Amino acid sequence: MIETLNMVFEEYDVGADGVTALDRMDSAALGEVIRLSVVNYVNARMQQELANRIERGTLPESEANRLMDEVRDFITEIVKLDFGGMDLVSLDWDGPQGRRFVDDVYEEAYRLLGDES
Repeated sequence: MIETLNMVFEEYDVGADGVTALDRMDSAALGEVIRLSVVNYVNARMQQELANRIERGTLPESEANRLMDEVRDFITEIVKLDFGGMDLVSLDWDGPQGRRFVDDVYEEAYRLLGDES
C-alpha cells in the first residue's frame, strides 16, 4: 500500500499541490491505481516467498535476486492481460470476484517459482 501511495503521490505531485491534486484523477486513473495496487500486493507476497526460500535453504540467494525483477515484470504483465478492459473501479474487491482475481494473479506468479524442492 505504501509503495502504491508513494507512486500516486509522485505522479500527481501531492507534495506540491496537496491532496486536492488527487481530484484530477478520473476513472481511468483510478483503474491504473487499482492495477498498480494489485501488482504491488502480489509482488510483496512473492518477495516474501523468495526470502522464505532463502532462509529455508531451498533457493540460493543469487537465484532469488535474479528472480526478483523477473517476478515483478511477470506480475505486471499478468495484471495487464487479466484486467484488460475491465471496470476495476466498480468491481467489489472485497467480494468473491475481486478476491478471486487477486488470488489468480498470485497463483500464476507462484507457478513461476516452480516446485520448492
